[in-house]
Amino acid sequence: MKTHVTLAVSTVACCLALAGCPSTVKVAVTNTTLSDISIVYASGHESKIGSGETREEAYDFQCLRVKSEGELYEFQPDQPPKEYYDQEGFNSSIYARFTPEKQFKIYLKGGNEMDVFGLKAGCNYKAPTGEYLRGAS
Repeated sequence: MKTHVTLAVSTVACCLALAGCPSTVKVAVTNTTLSDISIVYASGHESKIGSGETREEAYDFQCLRVKSEGELYEFQPDQPPKEYYDQEGFNSSIYARFTPEKQFKIYLKGGNEMDVFGLKAGCNYKAPTGEYLRGAS
């Protein structure tokens, strides 16, 4: 009996340690533009967010797509530092804004305008290879 309990506790502790950041988080997205936007999921589903509205969306750290005024804006799937996550037990949330400048910014809860993590534009970013760096002398 004691061995079974110790094994179960060890297994749970190991799983929690390996989990790290969640693969999907809730994002409270605020649309700060003057027009409606849509979060466009890989499935093709579009979730509309009106001007000035905040809606909870799922972010799976894949390419993030936002449709605004007929244009599609793509953002790299960067993970913000852990202090940007609002942890509630096993659930995590982050807070973001789509701005009039067509930028997607993640904010610290309760932070000021300087506490921002901006996602870089474009989903097809590729880091330079070693060969590219060698030839750039």
